[in-house]
Amino acid sequence: MNGLVYLMYNSAVEIAICWDKLILGLSKPARLVNIDNASTDNSVDILDRAGYVIETNEENTGFTAGINQGIRNLLDNGVDGWIFIINPDVICQENWDKLLLKPLHKNKACGIVGAKLVSASGNIIHSGGQIVAEKSLLKWPIAYSVGGGKNVVVEEALCVTRFMPEAKEFSEPKRSTWVTFSVVALKADMVRDIGLLDESYFLYGSDMDYCVRAWDRGWEVWSSPAVFTHLRHDTIQRAPRQVQRKAKQDMALFTSKEEMLWQQLPEDLLPKKMLPSSP
Repeated sequence: MNGLVYLMYNSAVEIAICWDKLILGLSKPARLVNIDNASTDNSVDILDRAGYVIETNEENTGFTAGINQGIRNLLDNGVDGWIFIINPDVICQENWDKLLLKPLHKNKACGIVGAKLVSASGNIIHSGGQIVAEKSLLKWPIAYSVGGGKNVVVEEALCVTRFMPEAKEFSEPKRSTWVTFSVVALKADMVRDIGLLDESYFLYGSDMDYCVRAWDRGWEVWSSPAVFTHLRHDTIQRAPRQVQRKAKQDMALFTSKEEMLWQQLPEDLLPKKMLPSSP
């Protein structure tokens, strides 16, 4: 059985737009865990009135801890297939779960599957990612969303500032250093093997960290050509300063702990400065 983690924080507007497509778009039943991270709007009321069970937190525990809360629930309740994580601001197409996994269902080593994310206007904003070793002025690694051999610069790891055109591009699955967990499928067996996300990260970086850890343990990370529309992909740029500070702290943490794990990546996915020297 598969499972789905749905983490909310002041998501009432997004729920109104995206919820029905998420639930009705499933090709087969999945165990659903709804978690509210201390919303101050009517996010909880909307799903409560619709009859859904919601785990409510008294304080905002952050993205990573909230996702782990959902994953633990699913594993404890017998989910043994794939664990889907979908942000509330993502619009899904019909049979989205099947489309996400179909290109990779025969790959036993695949433990993480990300998606091709597009903006509301159809521009590609993420199709797998890589990490380069150079540091920015703020001392964290620059992360890229990758597509078609080109890079889209991403600030604070996930927030796109330049778009790739035309979602019709990049129609084949590909191995990636990392994928954003805005839309992702995690194999339950892999989660049991490598554990949960690192809650030292509050908002950002835990997806990159987890993907590098997966490679280190012999699991593969892939980006699927399945298309999802991500409505609020640039939220960090509009976030309060304290949230932006959290993001900077998260990326500084990633810089401090991941370099030794990068050595375990396949050669074609290594950060540039770590490529083996020519003889």
